[in-house]
Amino acid sequence: MLSIQSFFEKKDSDQIASFSSTEQEIAASSIPITFRAKTTWGEKTMRIIHGVFACVVFFPVLRKVVNFIPQKITAPIYDAAAKFANKTLEQGMFLVFDLANKTPSDKPWKIIFTIYDTVDKLSPKWKQVAPVAFRCLKVGVGLYVARKVVACVVSLAVYPAIVFSFLPYVRCADPLDIGPPIKFKYPGEIVGAFKELQKEFLVKMIRLEKSGSTYDGYLVGHRETIHNGNWKMHAFGNGEFLESGNGWILSNNATNNYRLYQANTLFINGPMVGRNWSFPTRFGMGAAYEAGMQFLETFAKKIIIEGNSLGGGMIGEAVLQHDFTYSKAQNIKYLNITRVSFNQLSQEAPAYVAGFLRIVFRQKENWNLSILTPILRGLGVELDGTAASKKLTKERIKQIVVNNPNKRQSPDNLTDGDSMIATCAILSKDIDTEDEQKIVLLDENIGHDESATDYPKDISNRLIEEQCKFFDVPVIK
Repeated sequence: MLSIQSFFEKKDSDQIASFSSTEQEIAASSIPITFRAKTTWGEKTMRIIHGVFACVVFFPVLRKVVNFIPQKITAPIYDAAAKFANKTLEQGMFLVFDLANKTPSDKPWKIIFTIYDTVDKLSPKWKQVAPVAFRCLKVGVGLYVARKVVACVVSLAVYPAIVFSFLPYVRCADPLDIGPPIKFKYPGEIVGAFKELQKEFLVKMIRLEKSGSTYDGYLVGHRETIHNGNWKMHAFGNGEFLESGNGWILSNNATNNYRLYQANTLFINGPMVGRNWSFPTRFGMGAAYEAGMQFLETFAKKIIIEGNSLGGGMIGEAVLQHDFTYSKAQNIKYLNITRVSFNQLSQEAPAYVAGFLRIVFRQKENWNLSILTPILRGLGVELDGTAASKKLTKERIKQIVVNNPNKRQSPDNLTDGDSMIATCAILSKDIDTEDEQKIVLLDENIGHDESATDYPKDISNRLIEEQCKFFDVPVIK
């Protein structure tokens, strides 16, 4: 297990951090931490499949564009590619490359034999089958890619922080001026908030890499606690991102974690939010936080993974992706807190949309949009908090679930419950209350957008007590 300091200073051109001798260097270091998370063989296989599919779709379009470029320019490029292909690629990959390019045989700079040449060498029987097979493959790949595109479009509605974070003051260098130079700058109040945070805390940008995608976030720790091994990782709601609220999200949570629990904090933006360019697929929504769990396991001793609203679903997906073998071997303890979240996104979304349409069209009752549930599942737009909860039980990890069970709906609210998460989809509904690893906290006065410290006093105090107990620190009265 490494020291936390070993991640805070540039070591080489690859931006991999090395040991920093003083805490002042940690705060002042101008290079973000880069951590490459491990990927499973299944994740690697899917990445290769997606790459091949992208090539099949992209190369024909690219070939049409290349036709407008003079042959004198393209010929050397094709020749160089041909030499590389002949040396490194197997015969089977030649067929894929051929299918994508279909370069006419009379061109002197063609890379490899064309698909038509290949069919000519086949037996009469396969000459009839091959074109049909390739046609079916093309249709299948097209449908798969279309499904992915539609899923990403739907995710924009599910995760509006993607749209909000495209504002110029977010799509830019980080407020500590330690990222790559980009033309936009943060407004003065955000820079001021981060500078103010640095007066009390060590603040460091982190870049997590997993399965070809990168996810940015921040490490925030107090000088008194940075080495104690106590860490919390936060995932926020569908409209929140780390730089929103003029830095309030970071400063408020970091301050509470230090003051109440003597804990340090890892904040991560979700996919396609802020500087992140990964797609908001089900895998992407969990991969950011799963990579964060891998990173924390390199130096932390006790980890709380906390998510509210959609963030609870993203933490749940991270749990489903994560292998807890290493943490068990190193005796690393976990606690999960899921606040005002859903059991399944495909159950919550129809109720939310129905409430939105009821208000827009001024109806008295919600429409029945349960047909959206199988559609969302078919598109792969799903976050399954129930499955994650079952895995936590299997791994003997305690989970605290907070929900509002109120079934009375105000005409001005989108749903019953806490006005955002409908009671038909609250996570607590699927929790086994007799399970000793589960703590379910319910109160009809819990607001969806409230901070945990603003919950009804008994709920707020119980959350504080359980976290203090986990970190083995005294409860501050």
